[in-house]
Amino acid sequence: MYVAARTYHVLDLLSRVWVVGVRARDVVVQHLRESQTVSTIALWGRSMGAACSLMHGDRDPSIAAMVLDSPFADLTMLAEEMVDKGREQGLMVPSFVVSIALSFIRSSVKKAAGFNIRDISPIKRV
Repeated sequence: MYVAARTYHVLDLLSRVWVVGVRARDVVVQHLRESQTVSTIALWGRSMGAACSLMHGDRDPSIAAMVLDSPFADLTMLAEEMVDKGREQGLMVPSFVVSIALSFIRSSVKKAAGFNIRDISPIKRV
C-alpha cells in the first residue's frame, strides 16, 4: 500500500504542477509575443517542465528551440514504472490496487483541474 499511496501523492502533486506549468508557460509565451521585444522563443524545462514544453511545441510550430532535461514519455506509464520500481525493492502491490489508485487520481485531477491525466503524454505529440 505504501507504493500505491506514494504513487498517488506523487501523481497528485505532478498533476497540480502540470496545471501551474501549462498556465505559466502559456502566459509567458503570450507575453513574449505581445511584447514584440523578442524575435524567437525557445523553451527550457526539466522533468514536468520538459514534458510541458514538448506538448506546447506540438501546438506551436513557431517555437525555435527546446532544451529538454529528463522529460517523461507518458504520465500513466511513469506511474506504472514507479510502482514497478517499488516492487523491485520488495514492496508488493497488487495490480488491482494500482488500477484503483490510478482511477481515483484520474477522477480527482479531472474534478480539481479539469483534465485527464491520460492526456499528459508527450510521446503522442512528438
